[in-house]
Amino acid sequence: MEVLKALEDELKSKTINIPLPAPLPALTVNVYETIQKIQNKEELAPEVKNHPAILAGKEIVAKLKEAKKKKPSIGSQFKPSIKFPFPELPKKKELIEQAKKKALEEAVKVITEQIIKPIEETILQPVYAVIQTAVAVSESIPNPKPTPAEVKKYVKDTINGVIPSIQLPGISIPDIPTKEELKKQIEEKIPTKEEIEAMAYDVINGLIPEIPNIWFIPPTIVFSEPTNIMIGPFVNVAKLHLLGTSGTMSVMAQYPPPAPPAPAILQWSSYSIIG
Repeated sequence: MEVLKALEDELKSKTINIPLPAPLPALTVNVYETIQKIQNKEELAPEVKNHPAILAGKEIVAKLKEAKKKKPSIGSQFKPSIKFPFPELPKKKELIEQAKKKALEEAVKVITEQIIKPIEETILQPVYAVIQTAVAVSESIPNPKPTPAEVKKYVKDTINGVIPSIQLPGISIPDIPTKEELKKQIEEKIPTKEEIEAMAYDVINGLIPEIPNIWFIPPTIVFSEPTNIMIGPFVNVAKLHLLGTSGTMSVMAQYPPPAPPAPAILQWSSYSIIG
């Protein structure tokens, strides 16, 4: 419909020179006005009525008239019970906030998991030190004496309720926390939610891509006599439209460690992906 209207507007401003039999001079006519005269059954010279530009223009006017009669949308041709709801597209700000929220949640999760191990080692370090010192000076334990790694495993096995792989006879073992007690002590030393989120913001800072604006380049219709009046301009409009299209797509992207995979927005233009 829009293409036909644009072509009709071109017809209104288009004039052509029609040669007439000698000695008559060439006749200059407006294409659209001449078509209107033909439709009103006014008498015109055969050279005017049968000119290729006039015939092609008549076809455009007829097609536009036919298209206007079919103004109801294609949806009205289906049964009333069949509906095709179009999903509401998310706004640019909402997409950015969703990506930021998801990335922040993953970063908080990773940071929390990463700080648990050092906190656990800090809590158990005094226990390790006491047992290692006692083993080193004890005469009841023969050489070779347990290594620091074996002492750590002894403490971990005791906490987890597993029978240790080594025995430490004659050693005064300090109070080793149970699994539940250790977990409680770790939770007490974990930074607050706000402190972890602040660290997470530093991790994801600059990793949320900016969503570009979507724009369209309006097509330009070039009308000329040698051009196929119906097909040529339509193909040109389609080509220009495709070259000017662009948009965005949502994907799962891998960011530099320690950031986890998270949603990202990529721009595409003329069906090429811009990373």
